[in-house]
Amino acid sequence: KYEPAVYYKAMAFLQLDDYEAARNQLTMLIKEKGQFMELASEKLQVLQKLQIAAPSSAIGKSLMAIDKISRADLAALLVEEIHVVDLANRRNPNLYGPMPASTEREKKESEKLAASINDLDGCHLESHVRDVVRIGGMNIFPDKSFRPNDKIRRMDFAITIQQVIILVTGNRSVDTAFIGSPSPFPDVKQSHYAYNAVSLVAERGIMTPNLQTGEFGMNELLSGIDALLALRKLEAILNESS
Repeated sequence: KYEPAVYYKAMAFLQLDDYEAARNQLTMLIKEKGQFMELASEKLQVLQKLQIAAPSSAIGKSLMAIDKISRADLAALLVEEIHVVDLANRRNPNLYGPMPASTEREKKESEKLAASINDLDGCHLESHVRDVVRIGGMNIFPDKSFRPNDKIRRMDFAITIQQVIILVTGNRSVDTAFIGSPSPFPDVKQSHYAYNAVSLVAERGIMTPNLQTGEFGMNELLSGIDALLALRKLEAILNESS
């Protein structure tokens, strides 16, 4: 019952991905109501997130512990965790109709863009980046760079989620669904280019605003665990629509 020993035993179980054993140790500390109670409560919340995120790939497991993921990291999560390439390729023509000529042109353009990216030398996630750009899941910059090491803000993530939803479902009305509606977020103006995407992910429960302030936190950097939690919700939505 020595609290420090119980706490570090719980952390050891977490490192071994033995979530049930870790939960038992943390619950024991909370019941003791001692000096480790608050810290154990925080770790228990993290544990709950880990169980929901449930990374299925080695990349997902490694990125789950990252405080601030990059653009390349996000591309890898899309490919490895929700299999976005497969989702895009199984778009149902009977449900959404044949792919219009404009979309076919965009597809070919995306393939050219993926091949033209000029700043992936030495990037160990190069294949994931090119795959996501090739299907139109993420954009590159006008100078043909992808900027793989740039950190992902919450609004960047929302924009990517919107692109993936349109890509997989073929529902282009999603792109303008919230234009003209009043903003429920004190930190997001209707005129902001990310407003529709932010409203979309919030309305569908993929990402949530701050419960106390109502702010979306547009410029806050995204952690690996929060990205995985949001992707799990996105995955469920996409599987329902396919």
